Amino acid sequence: RVLLTAAGALGPALILYGIAPSLPLAVAALFVVGALYLAMFTSFTAVTQTRAPASLRGRLMSVNNMLLGLLYPIGALIQGTLADRIGLRWVTAGAGAALFVTLAVGRLVVPGITAPLDETPVLATDDGVKLSV
Repeated sequence: RVLLTAAGALGPALILYGIAPSLPLAVAALFVVGALYLAMFTSFTAVTQTRAPASLRGRLMSVNNMLLGLLYPIGALIQGTLADRIGLRWVTAGAGAALFVTLAVGRLVVPGITAPLDETPVLATDDGVKLSV
């Protein structure tokens, strides 16, 4: 729920940050954006750890961390290039809008796409014991 809430709120928060007319509002919006990013990244880690089989948990965590570490700089390069051409405010607000629209369309086109995240995860240990989280 934290992941889905943070992802849903991040788009509007980025839009607010991008169009903020004053420094105090931009600082407040950026604080919210940072908190939502933190919530999302910790949720990615928690979901990966709780959903992965014990024998694959370490490998999946390294893939998760590699993807997050790889995609962020690629996105920064793309957004930086766009920001040089059209302005940082437009790119930031556009990224927020794109995120929000993508999530909304995903939920409409594929109903129940987030249902597995609502289920209670079960940790499988190497000795076959299952633990509910």
